Amino acid sequence: MHINSRPLIPSTRLEFGLANGPSDLSWMTTSGVPWKYRYTYLAGGVNTLSGWETWNSPAGAYATYYMDASKANGYVPVFPYYELLQSSPSLGSNESDRDFSNLNNTGTMAAYYANF
Repeated sequence: MHINSRPLIPSTRLEFGLANGPSDLSWMTTSGVPWKYRYTYLAGGVNTLSGWETWNSPAGAYATYYMDASKANGYVPVFPYYELLQSSPSLGSNESDRDFSNLNNTGTMAAYYANF
């Protein structure tokens, strides 16, 4: 049996990262801080026709471009999948109510799982 002795994620120290949009990479690389992680939200809603997968062409290229730029600069890309709140119908007066309405909407949830 072969066991990989090298951890996939650093475990010898605490690592830091920050939210960093595609156009903000130069700030991150010139900051002098030894960032390890770089993250951006995959958002926009699953049934709105304006979700993250539409932000570049072809569909989904946004994530590919972000991963490629992160890797080229030594960062681990992180993608929180934040689609539920922006999805339709998103009814309610606050964020938790809007999430709850979407969680209980079969059409929204079918679109959510299909998108994921």
